[in-house]
Amino acid sequence: MSRLLLSCLLIAATFAASAPAEAACPDSGSPSVEVCEYWNLLLMPALTSTVYLPGDAGGPWFGAGVEVALLTWADNGPGRGPSQGRVFLDIGGLGSAEDGTGAMFLFRAGASLSFEGNASRTWLIPYYGAAIGGLDEKNIDFAGFVEAQGGLHLWYTPQVVVDVEGGYLLPFSQVDRLSGPRAQLTAAVAWW
Repeated sequence: MSRLLLSCLLIAATFAASAPAEAACPDSGSPSVEVCEYWNLLLMPALTSTVYLPGDAGGPWFGAGVEVALLTWADNGPGRGPSQGRVFLDIGGLGSAEDGTGAMFLFRAGASLSFEGNASRTWLIPYYGAAIGGLDEKNIDFAGFVEAQGGLHLWYTPQVVVDVEGGYLLPFSQVDRLSGPRAQLTAAVAWW
């Protein structure tokens, strides 16, 4: 039961810690004025690399997958609210070196928002988010989960988004067995 309490506290702390930062966009100089222009993209594809460390489910698990950001945006203007965000779907295939394990499939749908109200830059932008999803493997009955996540956009432009994130999966069943941290590196490129 202590994992459940820890998971709930982690989720609550993630959302309680968010506060806007107010940097100003320049009229000229560095960063460029283009950083402050609003942009959004639909259906931005990405490749992912994932590590999942469940409590007692034959891990660690390593793998790769694909992601589609249904909506990705940046607004570093004077308005209120997060300056970067995305709504995403992803699916990954993971494997473990432990004997007797099969391929694990993990899928998620979620959203992330930057902590800062006006980042005024395209690099090292911290964010938080949440996802809901499911995982399945031959030795594990299908389990749905929720996930609190935090991350860092290493690069965030209309053409390329690269981020690293960590999260904690809290499953709806088999809590002691399947709850645990997950980390992911995502690289997205806009082809249009």
